[in-house]
Amino acid sequence: MDLNFSTLSSIYNTASPYNNSGHYNQQQPSLFGNINNSIFNNNSYASMFGSDSYKQTSPIFGSGQMGNSSFGIIQMLINIMPILLLFKSLIGSGDKKIDKNYDDNGNLVSKIIYNKNGTKDVTWYNPDGSIKQTALRVENKDGTQTDYLKDADGNKIGTNTWGDGTVIRKDAKGRLISIKEPLLNDSNENIGRLETYYDNDGTIREIVHRTENEDGSKEFKTYSGSGELQRVVTRVENEDGSYTDTMVDENGVSLGSTTVSDDITIRKGADGNIDYKIENNDDGTQDITWYNEDGEITKTAHRVIEADGTKIDYMKNADGDDIGVTAYKQGKSARYDADGNIMHTSVNNTDGSKTVTWYDDDGNISQTARRVRDDDGNIVDYISNADGEELGYKKYDQNWKLLESTVES
Repeated sequence: MDLNFSTLSSIYNTASPYNNSGHYNQQQPSLFGNINNSIFNNNSYASMFGSDSYKQTSPIFGSGQMGNSSFGIIQMLINIMPILLLFKSLIGSGDKKIDKNYDDNGNLVSKIIYNKNGTKDVTWYNPDGSIKQTALRVENKDGTQTDYLKDADGNKIGTNTWGDGTVIRKDAKGRLISIKEPLLNDSNENIGRLETYYDNDGTIREIVHRTENEDGSKEFKTYSGSGELQRVVTRVENEDGSYTDTMVDENGVSLGSTTVSDDITIRKGADGNIDYKIENNDDGTQDITWYNEDGEITKTAHRVIEADGTKIDYMKNADGDDIGVTAYKQGKSARYDADGNIMHTSVNNTDGSKTVTWYDDDGNISQTARRVRDDDGNIVDYISNADGEELGYKKYDQNWKLLESTVES
């Protein structure tokens, strides 16, 4: 399914450079000329081929033919060693340093192979051992490093360049995706991280300030592309290794919380009820379950995350019937019915609002809406028809329960 979304990259592990050492320094003018005791110009190994020149008692095996042959082999290895070491110094050992990174469950997460030309081959893995993506890592003249990324099938998905605390991500077409850099205060002191995300046309879509509070909690403030505060997230580490994000909007109104562990993510609304759960599978996919305010399952989805970052949800209703597919990517989403027909799309705007577009059965636009949140945290759609004429608005609570509508049905 081609959704025409721009491509993303991921978070990467780094490793210290590998320094080669231990090369053999052979002081001979040539490989085959003027090398004392070489097997190429010495008859000392004749006993191996029928001569009696080494018929004597072996200190290892005793006398006899076995002792004679063994003595010849030992003598040959002693004499040939300088030549083998010289070969190594001329053509290299052929061995490469390899670093492997494992998770707490012993699953291989990544592997780095150090090439002799200074580049590195990096591979990331899914929990089931299949390849997630690969990269050729190159050190640039300015001291930064760049990963040239490919998906598991070898398709280019973009680049990731980092150095001096700054990370720059671009898609396969060279378009800027994000810049992550130190967050400086007025005294030019580093107080956290500044993350800037871009649309395909190069305009700023979202800005995030990441800082740490005195109590050890972390704070994430998200701004629109025009610089208006949208939400604040406070992250607290839990004793079991999970963390909980508590969210409020720009007015301090609760938006609920999210608790994340290695195995599961649980999202709760402002009322404390579970909105959905995301369970992580060993093959890198996820299973999602949504609930209503009474705790009953309303729908489920099997989520596949592609190498470019696109999330595709294959959705079913509470009875297990297919109800379509939803794809998410970089501030955009598209919803399709069970027959593959487009139903609606959503695009994040630089001012923090969203543009939602609905389609009829023939794929033509039927309605559009500008979606915002009011001062109470409710969701409001200002709806227009296909010709751009305003039809009114619909207001929903955070659980998408309709509160108010001025649009004629």
